[in-house]
Amino acid sequence: MNRFRAAERAGAEDVAAWRVDPSALTRLPLGAFEQGTPLQVAVRRFLLALRLPPRVVAPLVGRRAGMLHVLELTSYWRGVRRALRDRTAWRQLTQGTTILMYHAIATETERPSRFKVTQRAFERQMRKVAKRRRALRLDDLVALRQTHRLPPPGAVVITFDDGFAEIRSHAAAALDELGLPATFFVATERVGAGRTWAGDGELHGRALVAWDDVDELHQLGFEIGAHTRTHPNLRNLDPEQVEAEVAGSRADLTERLGSPPQAFAYPYGKWSDVAAGAAQRAGFSSAVTVRTGRNCAATPLHLLRRTEIRGTDSRLRFALALRFGDTNLLADLARRLTRREP
Repeated sequence: MNRFRAAERAGAEDVAAWRVDPSALTRLPLGAFEQGTPLQVAVRRFLLALRLPPRVVAPLVGRRAGMLHVLELTSYWRGVRRALRDRTAWRQLTQGTTILMYHAIATETERPSRFKVTQRAFERQMRKVAKRRRALRLDDLVALRQTHRLPPPGAVVITFDDGFAEIRSHAAAALDELGLPATFFVATERVGAGRTWAGDGELHGRALVAWDDVDELHQLGFEIGAHTRTHPNLRNLDPEQVEAEVAGSRADLTERLGSPPQAFAYPYGKWSDVAAGAAQRAGFSSAVTVRTGRNCAATPLHLLRRTEIRGTDSRLRFALALRFGDTNLLADLARRLTRREP
């Protein structure tokens, strides 16, 4: 299996290149452990934990290109581990940062749903984060990336989209008590109103934070990010409209808060090359999507991945989110195992 031996050598060589030039992480597979689907990453992680040589596993998977690619990447990372001889660096490279995405906190009379997490569940989840993970502000993660430093293994960033009123009255209090940072994204021309943009569903008319609340969250040390001005689907706009929504929201927050926001969230997670370019030109140092998975050194800063936390998620699903950046990992695995081969 020469391809596997060659992949191991490449892994060791990339470690040597990284030691000479830390910025190489953004260009080499060494900075992209999360390459592939969350399921493929989980399989690779499993094989590495068992320390099974890919040449032993290869006869069991036959000629399926997807699995052979997984085994080749596993060989690459075996070479990385052998060359590193540093457990901390290994964990930093292979345990990327999970960015959690929340929307609303349910009131006492509301049932949990996709977009509404109960206060009790949210507090339980945050206690788990505080106990087991290192929580970072999004701008802190970006600062590490910009200086070619690796974040703590398995770090977590907490984000809220849309700016519902209860983030001030409920979420912020729980976060502050535990000493956890968070980033709140607001649509600047909808602050103080109700949610009325397209696709509202169950959240139609739900109250959004007022500017006084945004000011107070900012003063408490929480990061305020932009979510455009009016929360449109940026893919449906012409380039000039995209620029106005993206750059305009940054200008609005700069005027209100006295300092420019660094983080941007694409409404509905609908990003495009035009939207990503507009975010960069506006001066945002990062932008977040709704693509699942964890973020590593090679994940583009304006296409960061996030894991949506739903009010209907079980404790196991939340654990999967923290560990793998994907709440659906077990369901995906079950589908693969039960799928009939042609």
